Amino acid sequence: MPDGRSVSDISDVGDIGVGDTDDDPTITTIAQDPQLTVTKTATIIGDDDGFVGATDVIEYTIRVTNTGNVTIEGVQLTDTLTDGNGNMLSIDTSAWLVRDIAPGHTEIYTAIYVIGQTAADSGSVINTVTAIGTDPSGNPITVTSDDPNTLPLNDPTVVEMDQIPSMEVVKTANVADNDGDNKNGIGDTITYTITVENTGNTDLTGLSFVDTFTDLNGDILNLSSGPNYIGSDMIGGSPTTLRVGEMATFQATFIINQQAVNARGVSNTITFTASSPGKSNNVIDVSDDGLPSDSDGDGDSTNDPTIVQTDPNPAMEVIKTAFVNDNGDGLTGAGDIVRYSIEVTNTGDITLENVYIQTETLTDGNGTLLTLSSGPDYWQPQTVEVGESVIFTALYVISQEAALSGLITNTAKAVGSIPGNFNGIEDVSDNGTSTDDDGDGDPDNDPTVVLMDAPPVSSIEVTKEASVVDNDGDNTNSLGDTINYTITVANTGNTDLRDVVLDDVISDLNGDRLTLTSGPNFTSASLGSTEGKLRQGESATYVASFVITQQAIDAGGVSNTVTVVASSPGKTNDIFDISDDGDDTDGNTQNDPTITRTTTVTPSSSIVLTKAASISDTNGDGSIGLGDTITYTLVATNTGNDALSSVVITDVLSDLTGNTLSLTTQPTFVSANLGSAEGSLQIGEQATYRATFIIDNQAMNAGGVSNTATVTAQGTNSTVTDTSDDPSTSTPNDPTITLLSTVTPQSSIEVTKTATITDNGNGTTGLGDTITFLIIVENTGNTILSSLDVTDTFSDLSGNALTLTTGPIFVSANLGSSEGTLLAGETATYTATFVVDAQADNAGGVSNTASASAINSSGVPVNDISDDGDDTDGNTTNDPTVLTFFQDPVDGDFEVFNGMSPGDDGINDYFKIAGIEKYPNNTVKVFNRWGVLVYEAKGYGLGDKLFMGISEGRITIAKNQKLPAGTYFYVIEFEGENPGRERYMGYLYINRE
Repeated sequence: MPDGRSVSDISDVGDIGVGDTDDDPTITTIAQDPQLTVTKTATIIGDDDGFVGATDVIEYTIRVTNTGNVTIEGVQLTDTLTDGNGNMLSIDTSAWLVRDIAPGHTEIYTAIYVIGQTAADSGSVINTVTAIGTDPSGNPITVTSDDPNTLPLNDPTVVEMDQIPSMEVVKTANVADNDGDNKNGIGDTITYTITVENTGNTDLTGLSFVDTFTDLNGDILNLSSGPNYIGSDMIGGSPTTLRVGEMATFQATFIINQQAVNARGVSNTITFTASSPGKSNNVIDVSDDGLPSDSDGDGDSTNDPTIVQTDPNPAMEVIKTAFVNDNGDGLTGAGDIVRYSIEVTNTGDITLENVYIQTETLTDGNGTLLTLSSGPDYWQPQTVEVGESVIFTALYVISQEAALSGLITNTAKAVGSIPGNFNGIEDVSDNGTSTDDDGDGDPDNDPTVVLMDAPPVSSIEVTKEASVVDNDGDNTNSLGDTINYTITVANTGNTDLRDVVLDDVISDLNGDRLTLTSGPNFTSASLGSTEGKLRQGESATYVASFVITQQAIDAGGVSNTVTVVASSPGKTNDIFDISDDGDDTDGNTQNDPTITRTTTVTPSSSIVLTKAASISDTNGDGSIGLGDTITYTLVATNTGNDALSSVVITDVLSDLTGNTLSLTTQPTFVSANLGSAEGSLQIGEQATYRATFIIDNQAMNAGGVSNTATVTAQGTNSTVTDTSDDPSTSTPNDPTITLLSTVTPQSSIEVTKTATITDNGNGTTGLGDTITFLIIVENTGNTILSSLDVTDTFSDLSGNALTLTTGPIFVSANLGSSEGTLLAGETATYTATFVVDAQADNAGGVSNTASASAINSSGVPVNDISDDGDDTDGNTTNDPTVLTFFQDPVDGDFEVFNGMSPGDDGINDYFKIAGIEKYPNNTVKVFNRWGVLVYEAKGYGLGDKLFMGISEGRITIAKNQKLPAGTYFYVIEFEGENPGRERYMGYLYINRE
């Protein structure tokens, strides 16, 4: 209002009827329109094979939209999922909640289905969802889903399957070599393995096959067995069905026959047929041999036949026999007819074709070629099956010349080929006997011999020839040289001989008997006969040897004769001969002895002895000296022309001041290079001896040793002797001197004591545990020590004496010395034990020191106090072996840190004892390794009472000076309340790096 007052009014509908006053509401009636729209779409989540099928995942998305103007309450979905054959499928809808959907609002639901093989085989998956709810008036609202991508409305959501039926057949072959000839041949077994795999995405039924089996010429063969169903790689497989991914195995066999061998192999193909869902015999595959190559050359490497090639073993054997028509006189000679039968047998495993006789070789006993009177028929080739034979014949009328030659010899060669291959198969005839009649080492190709009848004449001839090996190289036939005899025994008759025996007589030129060194020994026969037999025209060779002796030298040479005796057919020892020397220019052409003249030499006996020395670092200290071994090698050589006997060596050893020493081992015979026993030496022979000396203090003090040996031996006419020579010097017969560095005798000993603790099973170190002390005493000098004694000082960490439970007890010495003695460099081991008692446990540990004393070879005492073996503790010598028993405190906050590094860097600058301030009535002491107090404080940890590595003890020197790096010992004591024990002790290490 203009006057500032406010005015208000409530609207009215403008109805001024009766009973209607001002200010009533305006009402508009709206009609309810409940509507729902449901769509379902499908998305395929594939397995990357490019096809919709089994194991792929269908993800369904359902959109429920309120397209009306009122809220639809209690909306719930019902899903119907079937395969293409109407079979119900299962889908998880447990996550779909009942919901109220406001106008214009959309609720989205999802579900997934993994396609099963049955569904895939049906060709499709069909899905429909129904949404049910109520409007505000309680009226039901029901709507069926629609696939928005297809017509008509409210049609189901259909996912079509990609059915790709396929299979793959592979046939492989394995050959069992039944006869072990390493070839694919007759009687071997081919095993075929056929695998049929379903490589598609649908199951296959009605599986069947047709097997085609031929040889490599294309002629039909029959399998020996199969194909038979073996099994499947899936449980429940059968020979007529194949599930997706399933592989079925079939097997067949074929035993290789003659047809297969003749065709050089076999070819096998199998064709499988099957049906995919809804179809019949629509899936076909021809087997492949499993190889990547295109075996049949058709441009497709996936359907090659499985080929097994055979390995033919063609062979033939030719036997030629002879039958003589002797005209009734009982004798084979001129004018008689020899009928030859040549039998060719197929001894291989494949048919032979074009078999004929290619050559005939006919000769008489003089090697003159002869000509057959008729046959064989060369130009009628034959086919010979395996194991069969064909016979050719030929005739020869014996000529006068052939009869006079004593025999005729005939050999034939047959040739042939195998089917499809014109390479020649051939064989040279044999006479049908198992012996090697022609002596060529092959009993299967001997000529067929026809002997002429003539009066039997048996005779033998023996020849003995000699050659000399000049063993000593003096160009004379002298003592020790070797005469080698070659004896040739020849059958010079026309009969075979047996029982051939040699009797050899060797003597000097005075007629006195000698003995061969070896032989006679049979070596060989020219026609292959064994020892004791000689065929017609055959020669046997024997060898023997004789090493020229002094008897032969004295007589001026040796004479050797051999007599051979043999038996002719039907008789015994009726043929003999005495050897000839083989030299027909000596005026005697037969039966003269084989003489070898020697050179007469006056016996001259002499012997030479050398002695060489070598030193071994026996004690392993890296230097040559006391305890090391000198090995002497003595070589005695017979330098004369006379054998020696009674060889004896004597040896004299002294130090370099001339005082006598004794060898550790005397000269001992080792061997002789020509094999003589100890005490004998052949001409030029060397015998080796060895002696040893272990270097002692006397040798060391004298600066070395001198060694001379003397050898004596008995010759034929005299005794010879020689003084040893050092071969390393030019002076003859000089002693063998070994220099040793002069060493001043030094005697010293070192003792180390270490300890190990064996827990009694309670998990803590202390009462009842066993301490084992290991005491090592080493002779660190260069003299021998004796009267070695080890004593032990043992106390707790409070300084109170304790007693060892056992020991010290001697265990061993590494160089074998007995208790009480130590060689230079030797180490002796002792042990002792202590079972921790209450005294040691209460004191917090033990301290142990061992002392060793001994005397050297001069009677001077030597001693040492043990070290604990720990050179990292700041003390490398003579520090006691200390063991502390630290027990965890009851107070978990209390902890002693045993290392510090004072460096003013604020890090670990002081001796830290965590939690000690809770126990103010404490005393902390620190001692150096000599037991000197270097720090003491009461109430440690309070205020500035901290050990900073500065000497602050009540009794000390260089007070307020920095203490050096190293190991110290602390003692912490409490009066009254404590963290678990009244006293704690241990080591503290100060590091100043």
